[in-house]
Amino acid sequence: MNNTLTAEQIKNLCEAYALKKYGDKLNVWAKEHEEIWYLPVLEEYTEEETLVVKTAIKKLAIFKMVDRHIMGMCNDKMAKGFYIYIECLMRECLLNDDDEGSFIINNERAFLGAAPQFNRMVESVNTAFVKR
Repeated sequence: MNNTLTAEQIKNLCEAYALKKYGDKLNVWAKEHEEIWYLPVLEEYTEEETLVVKTAIKKLAIFKMVDRHIMGMCNDKMAKGFYIYIECLMRECLLNDDDEGSFIINNERAFLGAAPQFNRMVESVNTAFVKR
């Protein structure tokens, strides 16, 4: 992507897109879950009038945070491979199980790009295990 956006700009795009598409449902999810994560599929387009390249959201998956219960449920998938394990986690955490969210899991190219990003959410808490 040539039109590089900051994390904050992507978050703002996602928030506006999610509010427009899901409205009050987004607030319900926010109250039900400690954290909500956006995972967009982005696309570039050229604005006809100005010929400026812009970025838009093509599809947006919205996830709740992974917890130990979901990880335990998907643990048996780990032996089958990383992507099968991540797919299980994604399916269990997906809040918007519609054409938007399902696209990212069911479309091969979108999934392969999204899986490492989703794994970053799983590992988002910084911890350290050190021997004394």
